[in-house]
Amino acid sequence: MKTRGQIEQQLKQVIYRHLQKRLRANFKQTPQTCRHNQVLDLGGNGTLAGVGVCCFTEDGIPRGVVCDTRADDGARARDCIIWEEARSKADVKAEFQAVLDSGNPGIIAAQFPDVAALLWVLEEPGALTLEDPDPDPGQEEMEMPVGWDWGNWPWSKRAKA
Repeated sequence: MKTRGQIEQQLKQVIYRHLQKRLRANFKQTPQTCRHNQVLDLGGNGTLAGVGVCCFTEDGIPRGVVCDTRADDGARARDCIIWEEARSKADVKAEFQAVLDSGNPGIIAAQFPDVAALLWVLEEPGALTLEDPDPDPGQEEMEMPVGWDWGNWPWSKRAKA
């Protein structure tokens, strides 16, 4: 069994890896991460639902070139000399931290399942309990029906022995 300190260290490492992954994705030269790329709705369905167009303006004239991964698999963006990141490093870090600071286990688990699992392990024992702390004294405990042997079920440790 790992100590609380080991689990906290693992949590720090996992959080750091998720942040690095987001930062690398943000600075990867793709149409979606370029500041100048805007998706234009062409009113169609499927592939024409929205096309990325470079809206870089030089001398008041927009470039107007199609820059979309569906058109050229992102080759134009990879080779572009005017590509600029859409979000700064500080913005990416702030968004990432906002998710973690939300404290909402559902949001954290949806985006970072491994972080949510480690946070769950670090919860104080007894914080979430299934037992009623003040059971009704008149309530009788349920007895197992006669003839039921839970040890013979496939998931039971006794059944495997």
